[in-house]
Parts: sequence; structure tokens; C-alpha cells
Amino acid sequence: MWKGVTDGVNKILDWLEDKMNAGKMPCFFDHNIDVAAELSTEERRLIIDAVRLMREHVKHLLMASYVDQWDVDLLLEGWLEPLTERQLERQLRLRLGRTLVRQAVFEGVRIRHTAPCWECWWKENIPQLVHTAPLLLQWRHYTQSGAYRQQCLMFMAWVVVDSADLVDGTPMTSQVKDIVTLDVGPLMQLLTRSDLDLLLGDPDKVATWCSQQPRRPLEEQPAGLTAELDTPRGRAELLLKPELLLQALRVNVPGKMNQWRAIDQKEENRWMKNYRPMRSYQEIREKLEQHINTNLHEWLRVKLPEMDAASVDATAGLWRRRLQQLLSGDRLRTMYNAITGWWPDRWEMTSHYLAVHEADSEGKTITSKSDNNDDNNSNNKNNNNNNNNNDDDDDVNNNMNQNHDSRSGSRAGAVNTCGT
Repeated sequence: MWKGVTDGVNKILDWLEDKMNAGKMPCFFDHNIDVAAELSTEERRLIIDAVRLMREHVKHLLMASYVDQWDVDLLLEGWLEPLTERQLERQLRLRLGRTLVRQAVFEGVRIRHTAPCWECWWKENIPQLVHTAPLLLQWRHYTQSGAYRQQCLMFMAWVVVDSADLVDGTPMTSQVKDIVTLDVGPLMQLLTRSDLDLLLGDPDKVATWCSQQPRRPLEEQPAGLTAELDTPRGRAELLLKPELLLQALRVNVPGKMNQWRAIDQKEENRWMKNYRPMRSYQEIREKLEQHINTNLHEWLRVKLPEMDAASVDATAGLWRRRLQQLLSGDRLRTMYNAITGWWPDRWEMTSHYLAVHEADSEGKTITSKSDNNDDNNSNNKNNNNNNNNNDDDDDVNNNMNQNHDSRSGSRAGAVNTCGT
């Protein structure tokens, strides 16, 4: 086991260099595949040189990566009292861990499985991949989910923080055979009152609501809420369960709930631009025909000014001939059908992936993935009636929505996290 982020990165770099020197590198999902098999000796040497350069500057690279992805204000605030180097390292670990935990809460809610942004993702990915690559579809959905990103961020926080840094030195791991379970409870101690204000709006009101739930009739109690919010376990139960967190906000802090609706809308608009429906056969054919009618010579001169006239003629001629071949007969149709064709469905799940609800009042069909349409409709109505909360919305967006694009998260490996 490594002793912190830098040590972990160095171990990975050591492993890469050893494998490149040996000339064989197993694929991470199938050890029978040799990733380095197609590399020449010179290419392997260049990779080894790059790995050594990364090792030499690993601390600077890690800090540059942090600044690029995260808000560094939390790391730099305060520092009025003089600290020893050891105290400084501990404070940096705690602040970085706190940043990651807070980010994990935000990511879990922002990309929760019921968030409206998934609608366009389903329409783009399910029809395209369910027939040809169902395992890839499952993998893509998992690695983009809020739960995955939340677990990755909590794992990163666990790597950064030493158990001795916490108030009571609570152990954060338990191991059974080859599986290490990470307890997120102790990490929740890192969150401060200001963090709870940012995440909950009114922590005292939410804490009162949480304490009342165990006294309600069993059938009315929200699932998974067993501890008080002022305990690490209670914080984990509420903050790392997006739907439960939003339920608490909806009941107790409607202004904060309006902020999340605004973030939902912003995220949905962003995803709609990123995930476009797959083009039909006819659309692809028309696009290729446009390329044939384009002045390829002029296009090549503009894009590749270093290419001489003879090369431009040869390239443009080859390009046009290949396009003509593709558009002749049924070649394009055959290729299109091969890409979008049927994949064996031995579990008979395709009908469930592609099921649609009845058309809504505007005649639109909705891909079947969530039963929260009524809730979303009521949320939209409330949002229209509460536009006077824009100042609070800006606070959340400025503080927490700065760096939440597809770069977020990392591969956490085979790690189970309690409470996530």
C-alpha cells in the first residue's frame, strides 16, 4: 500500500517503466492482451524517457493538475500563524481532503441517476450501443454516473488524509481477504460549518428534520437515515445519498432546492450540446456527398499549407475516389448496418432499454429510465415562482460549479465505500 498521493503516483510510474523495459505490458482488463506489442524499440524508449521526466517533476505536475481541476482558495485561505513544515503538510492534507469530500457530495447530486441531464444521454447512447456493444454501454453509463465519481473522490480523499490527522485517529479501513473496505464516516469530520452552510443552506433546520425521522411511523421514515447529522455517520448517510439529501432540502430549505434545480437545468443544457443523436443513414450519405462536391484542392491548401502541389493533387484525387467507391452500390448501407446492427440479446433486455412512455401533451416520446416526471414538473413550476433567489444560486455556482466537467473523477479500482 502506498503512503500518500505522491508515493502512489511514483509506484505507478515505476510499474510503467518496468513493463516498458521488459517490452511487455498486460492490458488492465485482459492480461492476454499485450499493450506494448505494437511498439517499436524507439517508441518504447521515448515512453520510458517521458515516464522518467514525469517522475522527476511529479510534485509540480500534481500541483498543476490540482490547480487545473479544483478551486485552490480552500488550500490558501488563512495561514496567518507560523507553522512548521510538518504542521504545514498536515494542514494541506486536511484541506485537500476536505475539498475532495465536499466535491464528492456535489458530484453525487449533480449527476445522480434521476438528474434530468440523463435524458439526452439515454437517447444518444442506448439506441446506438444496446445492439452493438451492450457492455460498453454499461461501462459508459457507470463511469459517468454520480455514484462513480463520488466514490472516486472519496477514495482520493482517503488516499490524501492520514487517519492520525483526524480528531480521534479512527481507522478508515478494514480488510477481508483481498477486498479493502473504506469507511467514509471518519472523512466526514473534515467538513466544517461553512461547508455545511454551502451544501445545506440551513444545517440546523436540516439537522432537526433528521433527528425527527426515526420517531415517525416506520412506513414514513426515509430509508438509510439512522444517525444524527452532527455525527460522522449521520453526515455520510445524508450527504452521500443524493435523493435523501434533496428530500431534506425540499422539505426544509426550498431556497437551496431552487439552487439545485438551476444547476440541474444548466447541466441538462450542457449535456444536450454534448450528446447528439446518431445520424441516420440518409444524413451520413448526404454529408459524404457534400464532401465530394467540395473543392478538395482548396481545402487542402488552407488546412495543410506545407503540402506541395503534386501531393495536393494526389491526395484530393484519392479522397474523391474513395468517397465515390463508398457511395456506389450498397457499400455505405452495408457498413452502416454492420455498425448499427443487432447484437445477441441472450438476456432479453433490449425491450426494456428501448421502452418508451406514452407521448406527453406536446407529442414527445420519453425514453423509459425514470419515474420522476411528476416531481420534475412540480420542480419546474416552483422554479418559475421562485426566481427571486438568484443571488443564492450565484453563490452556489461560483463556489461549487467551477470545475465540474467530464474531467472530474479518477479510476478508484476495486474499492467498496461504506455509506456511499
